Amino acid sequence: MFSRIISEDHISPLCIVLVGAMGSIGDNQYRLHQTAAALAELDNIHVYEVHPQARYHDAAVLAADVVVFTMTLDIEIFRLIHQRQQLLRPSICEINDYLPDVQVWNPAHRSWSDWRALHCFDQLLKRCDAAQVSTVALQFRLQEHAQRIEVFPNQLVDLPSPRFDADEFIATSDSPLVLGWGGSYGHLEDLHSISAPLIKFLNQHDNVRFELMGDPQFAVPFSSLPAHKFCFYPAGSLVNYLSWLDHLHIGIAPLLPTEYNRCRSDVKFLEYASHSVAPLLQDLDPYHYLMDTDAALLFSNNSEFIDKLTPFLIILLFGELLLLTLMI
Repeated sequence: MFSRIISEDHISPLCIVLVGAMGSIGDNQYRLHQTAAALAELDNIHVYEVHPQARYHDAAVLAADVVVFTMTLDIEIFRLIHQRQQLLRPSICEINDYLPDVQVWNPAHRSWSDWRALHCFDQLLKRCDAAQVSTVALQFRLQEHAQRIEVFPNQLVDLPSPRFDADEFIATSDSPLVLGWGGSYGHLEDLHSISAPLIKFLNQHDNVRFELMGDPQFAVPFSSLPAHKFCFYPAGSLVNYLSWLDHLHIGIAPLLPTEYNRCRSDVKFLEYASHSVAPLLQDLDPYHYLMDTDAALLFSNNSEFIDKLTPFLIILLFGELLLLTLMI
């Protein structure tokens, strides 16, 4: 039930407050800023993004018709949720990751492995009127903790045409087939898990280059490769990352079979596909729905990873139809 001002011929605009970090990383952009902008385009809806430490944070939260909290360790949120319940105004929490199983190499592990943090996480789910997640796998693992939980999948407005004309492109040492991966430190061991077969593949083919954008630690296994086979870019802004995607042929997304990874979203696929990069993805929960489509190639293990790379190389060598055309 909403507590809203209603007159005989007018209903006040629905006020939605999204509480979260004002950062520029993917999650901030895709699940907060872009969501707010899209909602604000609708008639009779006002949307406000509020930082958790903003001066008027509490006032904004209590005034909102609907408030959405992102993952937080702030116990003051529980007071605000209780006050909103007294006002008959719903509180929703957005959960993007399976926090009970953050991998040990992930910088967030130290915080979320603390039992006090997990207790706050559990209470956030239980006390909010509903939770929203981006995947069915995450919904399945959290549904016993939440009063109500709904899946709001990531969206891709349109799928652009391929950038490259395969009839005019033949991979050579001067104009190589470019593989790429970029992302956050939480993927460190995921990428390193395929480094050995990838390095072997690169050493066997002079017309292939691997490019990497991220923390310098990602580059360590590839440091022995010659400069024309490997290129490293330090992590930058989301704008820089998306611009870098524009010259890749193939984007890879290896994932180790952890509970945390099974609950990740399909954002890597969406980033690649939206920039006409052919996706080569781990066959794990985030991407399994793509198995019977022509939108991506999936691999289950390192051997399949190399097997799926080979057809790309053959197709480009002969200048035939690039597999990117399968995505339109």
